[in-house]
Amino acid sequence: MNYRYATMDDLPEILPLISKSFIDYPVYAIAFQEKFQSRKQYFSFLHKMHRVEITPYI
Repeated sequence: MNYRYATMDDLPEILPLISKSFIDYPVYAIAFQEKFQSRKQYFSFLHKMHRVEITPYI
């Protein structure tokens, strides 16, 4: 199996995967989910939050 470092070109594929993985994570759900009108808005927030969090690692 070959591994490689992620690049900024990979970000559009990484973000939805991470956001979906953490959508029901209790720490995020308890802290943030009730602040949004819909699950779609909550997912959008997670997507943006993970963009800020992951971009420096790439």
